[in-house]
Amino acid sequence: MGYLVVAHAMNVKPELEPLSTLPVSIGWSLHQDENATSFYLDTFKAGEERKWPFTSMPPIKDVPLELPQELAALSRIYKVLKDAQLADYFKRAFLNVNLALSKSLQLHVCSFCTDDDGLDFVCVSSNGELQRLRCVCGDLDITYELGTVMIQPLLIDGVEGTDASGLHDPENGIHVLSRNITPSSLLHAVASAETTRFLQAESPPLGLGSFDGLDVAPVKIAGSKIASLKPEVVAQKAWWRRW
Repeated sequence: MGYLVVAHAMNVKPELEPLSTLPVSIGWSLHQDENATSFYLDTFKAGEERKWPFTSMPPIKDVPLELPQELAALSRIYKVLKDAQLADYFKRAFLNVNLALSKSLQLHVCSFCTDDDGLDFVCVSSNGELQRLRCVCGDLDITYELGTVMIQPLLIDGVEGTDASGLHDPENGIHVLSRNITPSSLLHAVASAETTRFLQAESPPLGLGSFDGLDVAPVKIAGSKIASLKPEVVAQKAWWRRW
């Protein structure tokens, strides 16, 4: 995996108490930009020594892999991606973390994970309901918005296109478009565009779109406690259900 950027962005400062219900396997830190207009949650393996924030995926051992029933269309698409060996680019557990965070925090949350090796995945949810998702999985650019999925097959030189025609099902909200668009050559193209849109910003945050990384790192304002790593702390109810 190449140059990786992972974060959960918000336009409002979240309450900290709901974050205490995260599984003990997930550590977190909350950051704000220099203008205090945007807030970024970093999630990572609890207890892990880290030099830089926003550079690792949250552990998924305590996160459900299956998507909620209301996202059955996305589960159907995932099966096709798996058969085409493209499923690694569609992060179901990461999406479930996003849904749980937005439900717990009662906020709009934009979660993204992207690198320079093909991963470019963004999801936006509000109060536990998915509002928008966009990702590139090989030669398929997939967009979900309010129950409708658009699949845009991409023209890539030297690559035999993935056959997604069997997914075309307008009655159930899945539309497969013609293969007539080439992929963007920009680094972190999807994450850059979607986070800029979500934050209503002039430029992408957290060094997205650049190999140079962050110009100014967001200020850390809160974080999980080492005490929360004690194994005897056991949730009485599965965390994603409580959220």
